[in-house]
Amino acid sequence: MKLHILLATLMILAGSALSGTATLEFNTDEVEFDAAIGQIEYRGFEATSVGFALTLPSRTYYVALGLGESAESMSYEVTDSEPLGYLSGEALEHDIPTGKIQVGGVNLASTFAESDLGRKAVEVVDVFEIDQNRHAGLMVFPVTVGADGAVQLNKAITIRLGTEILAPERMLTELPGVEFRSLESPLATLSGGDAPIDYVIITSPELAMPLQRLAVYKNSTGYRSEVRFIDDILLSQTGRDEAEKLRNYLVQFYLDGGRFVLMAGDHTVLPIRYAYHRAVDTIPHLGVQQVCDLYFADLTGEWDQDNDNVWGERTDDQADLIPELWVGRLPFNSIEQFDAYVDKLIAYETEPGGDDRSYLSKAFFFSSDQMRDYSGGGQHARIALAYPDHFDIDTANGVELDRGDDPDPHNVVPCELEEVLSEGYGIVNIIAHGSGTLFEVRTSVYNQFPKTRFTTDTTSSANGAISHLAPNGRTSLYYSLACDNGAFDYDYPESASNLVVTTLALPDAGAIAFVANSRWGWVGSSHLLQRAFFDSAFAHPDRPAVAAMYDSKLRYHYVRDVVYGQNFYGDPTLIMYDDVPGELTVEVYAENGAWDIDVSATGKPVANCLVVLSDTLGIVERIGTDDQGHVTIWADYEPLNSYTVAAVKPGFTIELKAFVPSIAADVDDRVDDNLPRDYGLSQNYPNPFNPFTTIRFDLPRRSQVDLSVYDILGQHTVTLSEGVLPFGTYEVTWDGRNKRGSAVASGVYFYRLSADGFTEEKKMVLVR
Repeated sequence: MKLHILLATLMILAGSALSGTATLEFNTDEVEFDAAIGQIEYRGFEATSVGFALTLPSRTYYVALGLGESAESMSYEVTDSEPLGYLSGEALEHDIPTGKIQVGGVNLASTFAESDLGRKAVEVVDVFEIDQNRHAGLMVFPVTVGADGAVQLNKAITIRLGTEILAPERMLTELPGVEFRSLESPLATLSGGDAPIDYVIITSPELAMPLQRLAVYKNSTGYRSEVRFIDDILLSQTGRDEAEKLRNYLVQFYLDGGRFVLMAGDHTVLPIRYAYHRAVDTIPHLGVQQVCDLYFADLTGEWDQDNDNVWGERTDDQADLIPELWVGRLPFNSIEQFDAYVDKLIAYETEPGGDDRSYLSKAFFFSSDQMRDYSGGGQHARIALAYPDHFDIDTANGVELDRGDDPDPHNVVPCELEEVLSEGYGIVNIIAHGSGTLFEVRTSVYNQFPKTRFTTDTTSSANGAISHLAPNGRTSLYYSLACDNGAFDYDYPESASNLVVTTLALPDAGAIAFVANSRWGWVGSSHLLQRAFFDSAFAHPDRPAVAAMYDSKLRYHYVRDVVYGQNFYGDPTLIMYDDVPGELTVEVYAENGAWDIDVSATGKPVANCLVVLSDTLGIVERIGTDDQGHVTIWADYEPLNSYTVAAVKPGFTIELKAFVPSIAADVDDRVDDNLPRDYGLSQNYPNPFNPFTTIRFDLPRRSQVDLSVYDILGQHTVTLSEGVLPFGTYEVTWDGRNKRGSAVASGVYFYRLSADGFTEEKKMVLVR
C-alpha cells in the first residue's frame, strides 16, 4: 500500500498570461493575528513554530531540479505587501537547545536561529533525492516577522530558479513516488510455506541466547524472524567502514523481502552511524554528530555523496529520509538486560499489567521550563490534543507549577512522583531539559539551580530514581524531547547509566519502547514531531509504533538535526495500545492433519483475526479467521513436536496456546493396544530440573484439558496446555517461566492435570 505525504491543496494563482509570470497571492481576509500570544494564522496553512512563543503559517512546496539546476540559484521577490502590526518581547526570541549550549567547544545554535526562519517569505529548507531525481523543499510564509518585530503580509511572491520564473505546475505539495510498504499485518504480504525472513535481529554470539528466545516468540506471533551475528555480516560485505557494510547487508535483506530490523546491541556491540545535518568542510566533533539509525532504514539515499566521511550533510549528500526498513534498537551489552526486556515485551503483548489493563488508556506528561510556558497552554497541551477523548491524561502531577519561569515552583517533587508513575501509564511524555542520565522535573526560573529531576544515578537521594519504579508489569511507551536521553554511546560513571538503557532494561517496569534524541532536543520544533507522532499512532492503531516516528520525520523533514538524532529504542514490530485491549480466547481441535481453530472474545467470534501455527523451527502457516472466527489449517503433525497456536489482532492482547500432538493423533490405521486406556499424568523429567522439564499425560478420549503449574502457596504460575485435545499421549515442556514470561525462583512447584472430571497433581523441583 502506498502512503503518500499528504499536504494541503496547492494554492497558487497564476498571474497574467501575457507576462508569463507565476505569482503566489495572499489575502488579508485570510489572516488571523493575535499579537498578545504571538500566534498568526493563514487559513489552510500549517502553524509552524519559529521561536519561543511565535508560530507562523507556512506551506512546503517541492520543486524537481532538472539537469544543471541548483537550489542555490533560487531567489524570490515580494512584489506586494501589507503591514499588519508589531510583536515584541518573548515572541521575538529564537529557540535554544533544551540542554547544554556547547559540546566540544561547538555552539549548538538551532536550525531556526541559523536561518531566521519566518523572517524570509521563502526558505529553501531541504534538498534530497527520490528515485535518482533531486528535489528542493521550499517553505513559503505568507506572513513574516522582521528583526524589529514588524509583521508583514506578503500579498504577492514571485519565485525564480536561476533566471526562470517558476510556473505553478513545478511547485508541488505532494512528493511524487514517496511510499511506505504497508505493515498493517504480517498477513498482508506473507503466508505459510517458504516465505522469506521479514524480521532480522542483529547481535553478537555472546548475547544471542535471550534474542533467540525473542526470535522464537516473534515467529509464534507471525513474524518470520532470525538472529544474525554482526561478525558474519561484516565478513560477507564490502564497504568503507563497518556501518556501511551493515547497511549493504540490509539492502540485500530488504530486496529479499525483509521489513523489520532490531539492532540488538550498543556501540560496543554493533557499528553505529554518526550523521551531521549541515554542510561542512571538516569532520565535526562527535558530540555534535547524531547517532542516526535512520541511515540503516533509508537504503536508497546517498549519505556520503561527496565522500568526505561526514554523513548526511544537507546539500553535499543525498539522504532521502524515506525508510525502506523499519528499524528499532536495544542499546544493551549484557544478557541480563536483554532477558529483562524480552520478558517485558512478551508480557506487554500477552498480559500487560497483570490483572489490570486499564492503565494502558492513561497518559502522563512531564513538562517544565520554556516548554511549559508555550502559548496554547504549553507544549504538553498542544501534544495532548492528539490523544483520543477516552484517554485519561495527567497534565498536573508532572507539570511545573505555576509557570516554567517560576523561581520557586511547587509541583510534586520527583521522589514522590515515583509512586505516582508506578501506578501505571500506557504512555509517558517527557517535555523537559535533560542529559544522558536524567530529565528535569522542576528548576528555578528557566533551567537554573536548584533543580530536581528523574535520574539513573544510584547515589542520588533528593531526586526521583528510575530504578525505584514498582516492578508490577505496567510498562509504558516513553517519548522524550529532552537532550541526550538516547545518547547510549557516551561514557557514564559507575553510579549512573543512560536513561533509555536503564528504563528499557528495568525488569517488569519502565519502558517497553522509547523514542528519544541521541543528542540535543529542540524547544521549538521537537514538540511538533511529538504531536505528529501521536497523530499518526492513533490514526493507524494497527501499525507498529516506529511507523509513527517515521511519519513525523517526513512531515518535519526540514528539521534535519532532530530527524537524524531521534531513534526508536525497542522492538520495531511493537504496536502501541490505543485503548484498553480486549482478550482473545482460542480453542484448538487437531486430528488427522486438520487443525480446526476458533477465536472468540467475550463469547463472540472474532473475524479477520490472524492465526499463526508455528513449531520450534518456525511458522507452519498463518491465515485469517472467517466471519465465524474459524479457520482450518491443513498441516501434518510431527510426532511429539511442540506447536504454538497464536491469535493476533490489533485492539487485543496476543493469545498463545501450546499444543503437543501425540503419535497416535496423526495415524489413520491406529491399533487399539497403542492407545492410552485411562487418563494419566506422569512424573516430570528431569526432576529436579534447570531450566527445562517435560511433562507427559495421557487422554483416552477427546477431552477439555487444563495443565497448569502452581507454586508452593497454591498460587497459579502458568498454564501449559488448555483447550480441547483429541485422544493420545502428549508431552509439554516448561521453561521455568510464569504466565508473564518472567523466570520464576528456585523451589517446589506442583503441576495439575484436569480433564473432563479427571484431576491429578504431582510435585517437581526447580533448581537454579
